[in-house]
Amino acid sequence: MAYYQQALPIFQQVKDRDGEATTLNNLGTAYLSLSQYVLNRATGERHLRPLFPT
Repeated sequence: MAYYQQALPIFQQVKDRDGEATTLNNLGTAYLSLSQYVLNRATGERHLRPLFPT
């Protein structure tokens, strides 16, 4: 996941939308497989935790 987190701002900086989308998808899949998501009880939707918490 560290490589995806490093790659994401690079894809964003060079405006590579396909690379950015693929990286976000891969990050989402990785977080989901680690069960690092939160469930919104009001809507029943799952949301990934922030990639870079403050």
